[in-house]
Formats: sequence, structure tokens, C-alpha cells
Amino acid sequence: MKKLANFIILFIFILFPLEVHAKINFGVPSAVKNKVVQLKEKIDQKKTEEQPSLPADDTSLVPPDFDTPVIPDIDGDYAITWSTVGYATGYVLEEDDDALFSNPAEAYSGANTSLSITGKTNGTYYYRVKAVNATTASTWGATVYILVAITINPPSTPVLNSLTSPDVDGIYAVSWSSVNYATDYTLEEDNNSSFTSPVEVYDGTGTIKNISGKTNGTYYYRLKASNPNGDSSWSSSVSVVIVLAPPSAPSLNSITSPDNDGAYTVNWSLVSNATGYALEESTDSVFSTSSRIYAGTNLSCNVSGKTDNTYYYRVNASNTGGSSSWSATRSVTVYTSLPSTPSLNALSSPDSDGSYTVSWGSASGASSYVLQEDDNSSFTSP
Repeated sequence: MKKLANFIILFIFILFPLEVHAKINFGVPSAVKNKVVQLKEKIDQKKTEEQPSLPADDTSLVPPDFDTPVIPDIDGDYAITWSTVGYATGYVLEEDDDALFSNPAEAYSGANTSLSITGKTNGTYYYRVKAVNATTASTWGATVYILVAITINPPSTPVLNSLTSPDVDGIYAVSWSSVNYATDYTLEEDNNSSFTSPVEVYDGTGTIKNISGKTNGTYYYRLKASNPNGDSSWSSSVSVVIVLAPPSAPSLNSITSPDNDGAYTVNWSLVSNATGYALEESTDSVFSTSSRIYAGTNLSCNVSGKTDNTYYYRVNASNTGGSSSWSATRSVTVYTSLPSTPSLNALSSPDSDGSYTVSWGSASGASSYVLQEDDNSSFTSP
């Protein structure tokens, strides 16, 4: 039993630190304890001797070696990896577009042995790496380079956004999503889904085309994307049906009246969705008989050569959806000659109360009358 106890004590002293031993007392003789402590010290010394020492100078911290990269790289994304160096605690990786590293940039500093690089454009990129620790650094290792040669295929087919249909004003926007590697977009329009007679309505780098001024009908659109390496196929088409509402009625401006030379201008207000206007003239206010004296897109009509009379005018607006109602009527009275002399009616005389009425007959061509009074027949002071 005593031999067994001594063996257990020896085992515990080997496994546990000395500071723990001081807290354990199994009544083991001092000679045995001392023997165990001496044995433990020898084991610790042996472990220390087997540990490698740190390098004395930077010549013993060798530079890392690069793994062989894949050349060329065709997408601009790649990884740079290098070997592990003994005694190194970190690595510094530099990048340059010059093999002599005339203007290097630090691409990485840390304990890893690889770096993932993304988004590079076409070109040649050079790399060098060195190992470091708390006291020293290796020299730069051999240079490695990556040739980036991205192959760009023709872009994929773009997708047109749907259009709100029907459209009631002929104004809308055709839009689409951008496509990777596309440098240009071509948009075509046609009035049939087979695109037998297409018209190019846009060519550029944007993703939207504003359309306006369309009349009633159905319009189809298709789109393709392009880059220097070719064109995509045409997109699926989208369409819109235009059903314009008739415009509202314009307003006629007043005409200076009376007019004394038979020449004047009739003008009216703009209606936003109108594509044309019609002006009618009549010599009676209800237009029982009338004539169209203007049809077009202007907002005025010059009238001339009119003889003495009163002339009435009305205007409406139109588009492919129909015509507006007629505007309110405006009129002008034309007097191109002197009126005839009016005749005064006789007065009752004598008059007994100082109140009487002076009257006269109408005069041809007269628009107004002037009555004068004097106390002598020569009208020296009328």
C-alpha cells in the first residue's frame, strides 16, 4: 500500500504545477517529494531546450514565396497567395502597375497568407510580399504579376417596362432597366406588332424616352442594347393605346368695335391638348348661316375687306378625340363710309313749361348721334 501511495503522489506532482503541490499533503516523506520536484525541473528544462530560438537578425527571416497565379484573369477578380514563413507574425503585400514598383500601394498588411482582389479592369498588376515580426522584416520576395484581360460579350437583352394603357393625352414615357456591359440602347416604334415599318425614336445611353404629341391609335415599342462587341436581341415589345379626349373650348378675345376700315384680327386662347382650331363667321348672332374662315393650329386670324355690317365669330378646338363645343360669341360692327344725315322731328312751339323732347329719325350707317343746342340759328356758341 505504501508503494501505491508513493506512485500516486509522483503522478500528481508531474501533472500539476508546484503551486498546487503545496496545497496537497498525503503524508509523503520529504525525500520522495524532493525527488519528484527534481524530476519535474529536468522535464521543464528539456522542453525549454527543444524550443527554437527567434532569429538573431533579419537575414534569418526569409521572404515568402508566391503561389503561381492563373494568367490571364478574365473577370477582374482573383486571389494572391503566398507561403508561410517561420517566425513571421505578419505580411505586407504591395501592388503596382509598374514592374519596378515606382509607385507601389500597400494592398494588405496582416497575418493572413492570401488576399482576394475584385473589380480590376484590363491591365497588368505586379505584387511583392515580405514577412515581418516584432523585431525585423524580410526582404521583398520575388515579384508576381496578374494580367487582367476581361472578355466582354454583347450585352444581354434589356426588358421594357409596361406602359399604362389606354393613354388619354398622348404623353407618356417608355423606360427600361439597365443591362451590364451595355454602352448604348436603341428604341424603335411602330404602329403594328410585327415592326414591318419601325421608326427609331431613341439612341443613347439613358434608360427612358419621353413621348408626346401622339394621336389616337396603338403604338408598339421594342429595345436592344449594344456595346463595341455587338448587339443584344430585340426585347419583347410593349404597347399603348391612345384614346384622346376632345379638348375643352377655347375663349375668344374681345374685338375692338366699331371698326372703320373693315380690317381687324380675331384671336383666341390656347387649349393644351388641341391639335387644331376652327373659326366661323356669321352676320347673325345665332349662326343660322355661317362660313368657316380659318382652320389650323394658329391662335389668331386676320380679317380684312369687310363692308358695313355687324359680324359675329365663334371658335372651337379639336384633336383626334373629337371637337370641343363652340366658344362664346364675339362681334364687331364695321363702318367704312359716313352715315347719312339724320332728320330732326318738329317741336311744338311755343312751349309753356320749358319741358319738351327733341327727337330724330335714324340715319343709315350711324353708330351714335350728337345733338347740339344754341340760342341763335347760326350756332355761334353751341
